[in-house]
Amino acid sequence: MPYEEEVFSEPKTVFNPADCPSFSYDEDEKFTILHLTDVHLDSNPSLEKTKTEVLNFIKNTIETEKPDLVIITGDLLFDSVSPVNTLQAFVDLMDGLKQNWAFCYGNHDREKICTSAFQNIIENSDYCVFQSGPDWVMGDSNYCIALTKDGQVRQALVLMDSNSYYQGNREVYSPIYNSQKYFYKWVSESLSVPLFAFFHIPIPEYKTLWEHREELGVIGTKGEEVCCPPVNTGFYNTAKASGTVAIFCGHDHVNDYYGKLESDGPTLVYGRSLGKLCYGNDELFGARLITLDAEHKTDFSMRDIFMYH
Repeated sequence: MPYEEEVFSEPKTVFNPADCPSFSYDEDEKFTILHLTDVHLDSNPSLEKTKTEVLNFIKNTIETEKPDLVIITGDLLFDSVSPVNTLQAFVDLMDGLKQNWAFCYGNHDREKICTSAFQNIIENSDYCVFQSGPDWVMGDSNYCIALTKDGQVRQALVLMDSNSYYQGNREVYSPIYNSQKYFYKWVSESLSVPLFAFFHIPIPEYKTLWEHREELGVIGTKGEEVCCPPVNTGFYNTAKASGTVAIFCGHDHVNDYYGKLESDGPTLVYGRSLGKLCYGNDELFGARLITLDAEHKTDFSMRDIFMYH
């Protein structure tokens, strides 16, 4: 649907945190997230060795780091042969590890498998906390995960479907829609806690951030163009007004930089791609471990985990 033509009905009730998954902090009042993005699993027989290498990296990282939650910001699949079997194998891996995980869609996940089939597989996982989200919100993975201490929500993770292609044009990426901005604000106003946003396609502010990298002290590298939507629908401002600490995205496999456009705005973070089955740079492949603190609610730390270092 074109952004300009979206019509939606605003909810008549406040957001209820009891309707979303929740996790508690550990005994040190920390919560660790393993951020994976652009895994691009493919069952093409010629890629079997590489796929095994990628899955072994995920397995070994989970066993070593023992994250409280794995969040995958899209493009888990890039499969032209048997996406159902590929996705089921990944679910079996996570279930076998007894690893809690969450997922939001990228632009490639639903190209070879329909949304209902995809969701049927992951919703049958014993450890996936995925929710499709309210039907009045554009997309299929708009939901909140609450982090609690002593029964009180202290921070929240908001996953969103950044959709795929704008008006069916595969050369143009979709923006965040108005209903999604309203959803984000709806969650924020109800919870009144710091938010951390996760989605696949970067918003245009990632490009602005890099353009001003020297004065802003941006950390990391840029190896390709920022493949963001051509339409800026204002999600950055919504996120800033909603008390967002950081925004995490993926999509661009050889961009791994992060920084702040404004001192009182969210940190914009590229995830570390694991897309060895698609394209990228062996020096950059890996994941990020994000640590949140229940007491210092607007602080977070990150540690890179490289596939080949």
